[in-house]
Amino acid sequence: MASLSLRPAEADDCLLVWQLRNDAAARAASNNAEPIPFEVHQRWWQTRLGDPSSVIYIVSPPGGPPAGYVRFAVEDSEAEISIALEAGARGRGYGSAAIRLGSEALLNEGHARRIVALVKPDNETSLRAFRQAGFLERGRSAASDAEMIELVLEAA
Repeated sequence: MASLSLRPAEADDCLLVWQLRNDAAARAASNNAEPIPFEVHQRWWQTRLGDPSSVIYIVSPPGGPPAGYVRFAVEDSEAEISIALEAGARGRGYGSAAIRLGSEALLNEGHARRIVALVKPDNETSLRAFRQAGFLERGRSAASDAEMIELVLEAA
C-alpha cells in the first residue's frame, strides 16, 4: 500500500479542497455532480472547519505536496466518508491508503465507531479502494435519488 502522511485540514487548505471537489472526475463520482462556485465553497469550508461533526484530513505523499483529502461527516457514533485525490495521485494506491489512514485516525481519536461509504455501482475504482482499505459491502441504499453501494468499516 502506498505511503502517505495525514494531517488535519487547516483554513489555508480551502483552495486545494475546492479544486479537488470541482475536478470533473471527482464530480462524476460524487452525489452532486454540479460545479461549486468558490464563494459557496468558502462559506462551506469555514462552517466545516468550525463544526465538531466534520473531520477533514489532508493527505500527502512523503516529501510531496498535498495530494487529496479524506472527509468525515460524523453523527452520533457513525461517520460518512468522502475522498478526493488530485489527478496525478490517482492510480498509485493513494486512494486505499488515504481511506485506511483517515479511517484509522477517525476511529482511534474516538470520533465514531462505524464508517460508511456510499459509492456509485459503476465506480469500480472507488469500490476497489474501499475494499482494499478494509470496508465490507453491506448492500445498496439510495442517496440523492441514486442507487449507491454501501460499504462499512467497524471499529475493532
